[in-house]
Amino acid sequence: DSPLTPDLADRAILQVIFSIGILVGFSWEQSFDGAVEVLAEMTPHPVYAELALATFVALVVIIPWRRFILQTVMRLEKERQAGVTPRPTVGGNPSLN
Repeated sequence: DSPLTPDLADRAILQVIFSIGILVGFSWEQSFDGAVEVLAEMTPHPVYAELALATFVALVVIIPWRRFILQTVMRLEKERQAGVTPRPTVGGNPSLN
């Protein structure tokens, strides 16, 4: 919330940011899906290879997301609800500041 812009402009900016975030997420999903499919087709058992690669990619993505991004979002949401100005973090960890 900037004091220089009206609330309507702030909400519009946030909606644009959220929309771009969704588009980036879908782009990453398409990239990972294509890569997994191509790699799986190179193996003698593509179905099993695709299952294994998809599981590996899910673990590589979900674990850091849960550890860093989700915790940061939850902290920022608590601070927003409490009316506290969010403090910047280093690497998603406020204790490193």
